[in-house]
Amino acid sequence: MSDLRDLYQEVIFDHYRKPRNFHAIANANHVAHGHNRLCGDELTVYLRLDGDVIKDVSFEGAGCAISTASASLMTEALKNRNVKEAEHLFEEFHHLVTHDDAEPAPDLGKLEVLAGVREFPARVKCATLAWHTLQAALKDRATPVTTEQVSIQDSTMDQENAGARQEATVDEEALRQDIIAVLRTIYDPEISVNIFDLGLIYTLDIDPEGNVQIEMTLTAPACPVAGTFPDVVEGRVAEVPGVKSVHVELVWEPPWSMDSMSDEVKLELGLL
Repeated sequence: MSDLRDLYQEVIFDHYRKPRNFHAIANANHVAHGHNRLCGDELTVYLRLDGDVIKDVSFEGAGCAISTASASLMTEALKNRNVKEAEHLFEEFHHLVTHDDAEPAPDLGKLEVLAGVREFPARVKCATLAWHTLQAALKDRATPVTTEQVSIQDSTMDQENAGARQEATVDEEALRQDIIAVLRTIYDPEISVNIFDLGLIYTLDIDPEGNVQIEMTLTAPACPVAGTFPDVVEGRVAEVPGVKSVHVELVWEPPWSMDSMSDEVKLELGLL
């Protein structure tokens, strides 16, 4: 493991366990709320500006290790910067985590270790959520923002809209993210980790009509819920707007191991 990856994990773990500036600001004059539906991260960013200078900044909420650590590092980096500098820092940070060949800008400071998130593309939205919420706070947007740039209120469609979506060709990538978000709310019966980040989902295939095929496993063949758990997963995924049908197949090859877990889960469980 490279020194940079070691530092990435060390910083993420530190700021996740002990987030800086994790509180509300009573006299904040700019506030915004953010939500990442893919991972379930939710946070609120508070700013107190004096003119165009950020005199104080903080956040509250609940999220994954990367989302929390990114928000914590962001608040440390922003204090006493002016609005123009904050916006420039956002641009530099966003470029760093979304371009594989990007070199860290000198003024990013500790934020440069988050370049490691590029190894986990699904986690880039977790790392940028706080920054999108910061932008919303600076612009006094009242509507909650997400990494997909839609409001929380619009993230769940009613049954009428869901039926209309099923009749048309679905947006497979958007539907995949919705399904993954649901899978992250289903927990393994033996290990207190969601089945997606635990690595129990081997394949997730979606066709243009919204038919979903999932291959999954369990942590052990002798798991007492082996006969019923796939039905639980099927039922939950079937409720996702845009899903026309869903079939979950339980497989045992390759066998599950702790290596199947995401690095973030390993970090949270103290295995890294």
